[in-house]
Amino acid sequence: MNASAIAVEHPSRLKLVLGLLLSLMVVLGLAVNAPAPANAATAMSIDNVYFENDSFPDGSRQALHINWSLPDNASAPATLVLDLPEEIRGYADSFTMVGPNGEAAGTCTVTAAQVVCEVDDAFIQANPYSVSGEFWFDVSTQLKNKEDTTHTFDFGEFSQTVDVEANPNWCTDNCEYTGQTHSKWGTYNNADDTIIWTVRLPAPQDGIEPGKQITVTDQLDTSKYEIVVADGYPRVREGGSYSYNEWGRQTVNVITKPASEVTWNGDHTTVSFESAPGWAGDPDLAEGEVGTTGSFYTVQWKVKALDGGKAGKYTNTASYTIEGEDEASTSGSATRYSGGATVVGQNFGKFQVTKELMGDTVLNPTFTVNYVAYDDTVDPNTPIDQGSFQIKSGQSYISGEYFKGTRIVLTEVQPTDPQNVTWETPVFVDADGNPITELTFSADNDNLGKITEIRLVNEANLIKSPITARKVVENPDGVTTGVDSFRIGYSRENAIEKGIQNLTGGQFILPADGTEISLDLPADVRYSFFEWFTPAPAGTTWADPVYTVNGVTYTENELVNLPLDGSIDLTVTNTITQNVGGFAVTKSVSGEGESLVPAGTEFTVNYSYTAVNGFDAGSGTVTVRAGETSPTIEGIPEGAVVTLDEVTPVNPAGGTWGEPQFDVAEFTVVKDQVVQISLDNPITWNNGNFSIVKSVTGDGAGLVGDDVAFEIDYSYVLPEDLGITPGTGTGTLTVLNDSTAVTSASLPYGTEVTLSEATPPAIAGGTWTAAEFDHSTFTIGDQTTFAVALTNTIERDLGSFSIEKSVTGSGAHLVPGGTVFTVDYSYPEGPGFDAGSGSVEVTTGEPAVVTGIPAGAVVTLTEATPASVEGGTWQPAQFTDGNVITIVKDETTQVGLENAIDLNTGAFSVAKKIDGTGKGLVGDDATFTVQYAYPAANGYDAGSGELVVAADGTAVSSAPIPYGAEVTLSEDAPGVVQGGKWTGATFSTDTLTIGDGTVAEVVLTNTIAKKAATGGLPATGAGADNLLAPAALLLLAAGGTLLAIVRRRKQNATA
Repeated sequence: MNASAIAVEHPSRLKLVLGLLLSLMVVLGLAVNAPAPANAATAMSIDNVYFENDSFPDGSRQALHINWSLPDNASAPATLVLDLPEEIRGYADSFTMVGPNGEAAGTCTVTAAQVVCEVDDAFIQANPYSVSGEFWFDVSTQLKNKEDTTHTFDFGEFSQTVDVEANPNWCTDNCEYTGQTHSKWGTYNNADDTIIWTVRLPAPQDGIEPGKQITVTDQLDTSKYEIVVADGYPRVREGGSYSYNEWGRQTVNVITKPASEVTWNGDHTTVSFESAPGWAGDPDLAEGEVGTTGSFYTVQWKVKALDGGKAGKYTNTASYTIEGEDEASTSGSATRYSGGATVVGQNFGKFQVTKELMGDTVLNPTFTVNYVAYDDTVDPNTPIDQGSFQIKSGQSYISGEYFKGTRIVLTEVQPTDPQNVTWETPVFVDADGNPITELTFSADNDNLGKITEIRLVNEANLIKSPITARKVVENPDGVTTGVDSFRIGYSRENAIEKGIQNLTGGQFILPADGTEISLDLPADVRYSFFEWFTPAPAGTTWADPVYTVNGVTYTENELVNLPLDGSIDLTVTNTITQNVGGFAVTKSVSGEGESLVPAGTEFTVNYSYTAVNGFDAGSGTVTVRAGETSPTIEGIPEGAVVTLDEVTPVNPAGGTWGEPQFDVAEFTVVKDQVVQISLDNPITWNNGNFSIVKSVTGDGAGLVGDDVAFEIDYSYVLPEDLGITPGTGTGTLTVLNDSTAVTSASLPYGTEVTLSEATPPAIAGGTWTAAEFDHSTFTIGDQTTFAVALTNTIERDLGSFSIEKSVTGSGAHLVPGGTVFTVDYSYPEGPGFDAGSGSVEVTTGEPAVVTGIPAGAVVTLTEATPASVEGGTWQPAQFTDGNVITIVKDETTQVGLENAIDLNTGAFSVAKKIDGTGKGLVGDDATFTVQYAYPAANGYDAGSGELVVAADGTAVSSAPIPYGAEVTLSEDAPGVVQGGKWTGATFSTDTLTIGDGTVAEVVLTNTIAKKAATGGLPATGAGADNLLAPAALLLLAAGGTLLAIVRRRKQNATA
């Protein structure tokens, strides 16, 4: 953040202003007097002094509270004076002390160092006993601490320790002044309800440039404000330097601009002035003070708030213009802050509310009670006080004091939570047990100076819902159970917060025939259920009970909610069955192909068992994965004989299955036992091979015959799971360029093969550029041949050439940059390639490259005639190393091409023309000398010369001159002509530019006047006339000047 631009009074100028003010006070007979002592008064006792907040930043606006009281039968006036500690500054304020009925009961006045309060005589007389109150006002601490600190403020008998944060005014970063933006703000003075509006004009770091016309207008709302023209307001504040203030921030130093340098309009809303120079170079600048070349400005108006501070917050806008800038505006605000005070006497009553809660809940919530106070003698419908308090069952609330005649209306915010409780309408009951809704403090009601006791009774009852339970017995085997009933226990979660007493447990006795039993229990809480153990008949087993609530299955002791508007329908199902056994199959795979079996492969085993003990025979299948054990097949009757066989599995890739091997293929079921069966499947490893076919591509493919042989090397890595050592090998296949595939020897399935090609045989006229396998690495398949294609690319040998253009000669500068020249090229047929030709465009300094020319081709280069250039003539093109080159494989032959251009010439001619009254005196053979010259430029040196022309008008041409030369003409003084006088010489143009092969025509006109006859006077006389005339004119001019001076002095004398 940039340093603040808030202005401060210039120190040296402040001393001057203070001195003037003190002198003025002496002249006017003014003096600063201490206030006269007040009349003797009853001192108000201070009962407590405290800040509203116990933590705040230093310098911030904070409320300070004072509790006070008066002794009984106090004599008027009653006064309190509190001097503020020097580290606290008060904000100027004046406010009314307010009595219980809202009447004015006194006044408090706050200054920077003190607060004084006085209770009115009439209030003290009307309330002689137990008068007390509180007032509060705004202050700011002045510790100026740079770090957070804990400070104790001493108020005499009272003190308070608070946490004071570092003062935010201290500057630590970007503290240098860098200029200011426009802004507006206001400060409100509570003492006289005035606002000082301040408008700050924008300025750069060195101020507004001197000599600028500035106009500032306050757009004042006259319905809200009245301008105060007093106390030096309105005024313009001017600054011309800046320095560091006590907070370490660089700020502008200001003084009030003299009234003689500003102009106000009639209603003082607009001021105009001219910006002045700053104080740079002022010898009175203090140490560290930086003077500026320009100045800084704020304009201040003092206005009266016509509503006396009622609005609280005020806004205002101002506009301004600075010469050379657009008009702008800025807005600001001012807020009125004020303290307050209250007092209370003994002609009052209080009420006490005690809470009672009835019903079957264990709740004890916090209840909110609202109260509204009315003064029926003033307005029975408008509250004078209202509020609320919170209370629990068994607790009491005591109100503050209410003046006699006050009517109190009490209501309770009836609880709605928790939702499982029904709240009856609350009832307020007086001490006699009578319901009431309001009370009035009066002597007739005998409740002044005492506390009226009221009971607030609420009743809260739990909402209950039914739990209905029944028993279902499943007996698929027809077992005789001998059980008539079952005992089901229940419990519920703790829900004290819902007013429900904690439960240790309860039970249902459920008949075995399914008869329902129902209980009403507290709702909106969760219950859980369990069953006591019931013995099973010999040879049978009870399964775990199944709990179904409203159609949904729950586990034992799982919590289920009893809704407020529903029920729990519980069904407990027990199943009894005969004893059974079972088996499980553990699968293994063996053999060299074991690793070929995919993870997760499932094998299917068929089983069948015989009938026994009245149970029918049965059969089924079980699936199991290699290395795992199948799920247990259960439920086979005890004593049944089980037979197993396996479904033949599908061969995996690369392997072939052998016969399955059971360790036990037949067994008898034993009660509660699971027979573990082992089943192994052996598997062997299969083989495969690969083949390679050759093809040749590229523009040199025709050079390769079908009988050319290529050597293909291969290496392989055997599958690790085979366990063969060594696990790697190599081989070679020879493949012809005849598209015939060659097949390798057999390799185990899964072998990883890598192919590479030996360097192909050299082919005349071509170069092998690439060899690409469609699969250079691959895996041997399951009894298959993996086909591989190998493609070799051969390209004919090629080269290129480049041409670099240069332009030379005296006319080279005439050729525009980027001029394109065209070069044609051609070469005859050669070994392995046809004849070819083409053209290429080239520009100066940018080589042009032609690629793709067969190696060995003999290329001939010729240049097309370049376009004509004005002022120049092209010479024949020259190839620096000749125009015939031989292309070399993979190389670029460099060719230089030079074009020379000569600078052309032109000329000019001069023809003489004689004019004037004396032209007849000049003979046609009279000659005149014309000088000409031109400076050096691109392609030529400077030059000059002369032409001799005759008066007969015959044009004379110059020698050739370079194209574009800028020629300047001049004439030597012509010879004397008897009886005539040369009066002028004029070229039709005295500067010209030489064209391309052209002759510029110039006409030189000389004017001659014929001399008048002298009448026989001597030459000396004529000469004397010529001398006297200037003298006379000079004398006449001097006289005119003297006359003008005399007249001007006379005019000044009479002005």
